[in-house]
Amino acid sequence: VIFDLLSWQAITPETLSLLQALSAAMNAQQNSLVVVSTLSDIPPDDPSLAVVPTLHEAEDYIRFEQMQRDLGL
Repeated sequence: VIFDLLSWQAITPETLSLLQALSAAMNAQQNSLVVVSTLSDIPPDDPSLAVVPTLHEAEDYIRFEQMQRDLGL
């Protein structure tokens, strides 16, 4: 799943927390969630949330995670 937040001006702590929880739930089911954003409100080093700056990178990220799962890594 890709959440495109490029048009957002800011993100609330509640929304960020919801995205983190959703990401954890999806990862537990062997699925991917990627947020596309350049907002400084999202911590870049947050291990619970994959954040990339472009839609192309989000697609690449999901493909890479799927390859890792397919290889059992």
